[in-house]
Amino acid sequence: GLKEMASDFQQAHNNSEEIKEAVITVPSFYDNIQREAIKEAAESAGIKVLDLLEEPIAGALYYIANKRQVLNSTPLQNQNILIFDLGGGTLDISIIQVKDGKLNEIGRSGEPYLGGRNFDAVLADHISTIMENKYKVLIKTNKQKYKLMSMAESLKIDLTVAEQSTFDVTEFSDDVNELIEITREKFENLSKGLLHRINLQVREALHKADTEEINQIIYIGGSAKMPMIRENLKKLSPDSEHYYGADTEYGTSVGAMIHALQLYQDRD
Repeated sequence: GLKEMASDFQQAHNNSEEIKEAVITVPSFYDNIQREAIKEAAESAGIKVLDLLEEPIAGALYYIANKRQVLNSTPLQNQNILIFDLGGGTLDISIIQVKDGKLNEIGRSGEPYLGGRNFDAVLADHISTIMENKYKVLIKTNKQKYKLMSMAESLKIDLTVAEQSTFDVTEFSDDVNELIEITREKFENLSKGLLHRINLQVREALHKADTEEINQIIYIGGSAKMPMIRENLKKLSPDSEHYYGADTEYGTSVGAMIHALQLYQDRD
């Protein structure tokens, strides 16, 4: 629980001062009951909750700090920021309005079952079809299916940085010593259906925010590194600045730290 996390942190930092207060980040879709449960869990662990900060706002704070707008205390420009968070299993999109130095979420959308693993699956299906049709190699057991998905994930990561990569059929058959070549272009064609689903969610967030003006798009999460993701959003919002942030956990943690510092400054 939270008490163990606080203890682990203390030990990792050479028994630094005991954690008594914290800003805790929560998913923006958490309702009041879920938020209260988080606060109660923290308080029962002896931690006073300074604030519950929504993860997209934490991500926006991290981005703005990286742009050196918060840490040197220069005023924030009024703008709309789209936080695009594509993790392994989920898609979360938030539109944050920066106005008069304050950040507010004005639109949100997402899919709880759309993430990097869906992109792995389209590659795995494609490879499985080639192996069956061309080499008569069938994927039958759960162990083989798991191995195929793991190799498809590695292939996806390769194609994030390279124009082409290969898949070794020998991993599934001692009788076939062949490599299947997959290009990034092919991967992107296979992923068109997933990109369409992403576009629907971006438009939904824009509709809820009642705006078409997005000044910045911040990409968070490992799966957002795929070039097709960036190119896709550039087509949807060509006038926006595009910025790749950090992994979700790191970006939101730094954003929470910045928010905590702001709260302490306001106290003084």
